Amino acid sequence: MFEKLKNDKKGVSAVIGVIVLLAGIMIGGIVFSQLAYQAKNLAQQNNDTAALDFIDQAVNTGWSSLNMFTIAAIVMAAGFILALLVAWGRSGSEM
Repeated sequence: MFEKLKNDKKGVSAVIGVIVLLAGIMIGGIVFSQLAYQAKNLAQQNNDTAALDFIDQAVNTGWSSLNMFTIAAIVMAAGFILALLVAWGRSGSEM
């Protein structure tokens, strides 16, 4: 059973893709939060309410988009698990 899984290059590339996507989401979230914090402090120092409103709207939109990327990673992981179960089921007669 595991010999077939070792030779499955698509499965390995899917796992690597999920790991890279999750790492990118984490790094993006850290950078995004730091930049939003700095921009908000600068707008508060300048007492600019229009800039504060824009920054709040941009932060809400940014976090919403990061949530969509997280959902994409979950779907990719679920697809990999499903493919693993299907491959396991096909090789069940060899056990």
